[in-house]
Amino acid sequence: MNWEAIGALGEVLGAVAVVGTLLYVSRQLREQSRALTTSVRDSAFHQLAEWNYQLMADAELSHLFQQGAATDDWDDFSPEERSRLIHAFYSFFKVFENVYLHAEEGSTHQAVWEQNCQVFLAYASKPGCRRYWTQRETTLDPRFVEVLRTMESPKLKTGLEISER
Repeated sequence: MNWEAIGALGEVLGAVAVVGTLLYVSRQLREQSRALTTSVRDSAFHQLAEWNYQLMADAELSHLFQQGAATDDWDDFSPEERSRLIHAFYSFFKVFENVYLHAEEGSTHQAVWEQNCQVFLAYASKPGCRRYWTQRETTLDPRFVEVLRTMESPKLKTGLEISER
């Protein structure tokens, strides 16, 4: 064997090593991307569950949120209730905005938004929620505001509508 053959063999082995390394790095990146997507999805679900838990744990807040969503005439609420309602609506919209933006930007599956969208629309389409977001839309991402402006009629009923049966 001469030096030229040894050199050619070394180049082939080097190329194989580079290809192997690229395949390994590619696999690692896919696994990291999948883990990040799962983490973002879990975080979004945690936020939704936490929001729901807050309402469930505080019957007064739950009732206030339901009543506030149902009417755009907030004169029947005390100043303290209106203040609390504004903060509740802010949290409500921000939780769902976060889910929407993660789906829109591809950091979680679109299905995560689609699976929760009807719950969101059930409340966001109500007069009180509409009043809130039209007055405070500058606090929301413009892409999410566009969803609000073009929202369809929800297929689900709100908790208040279900309990009125």
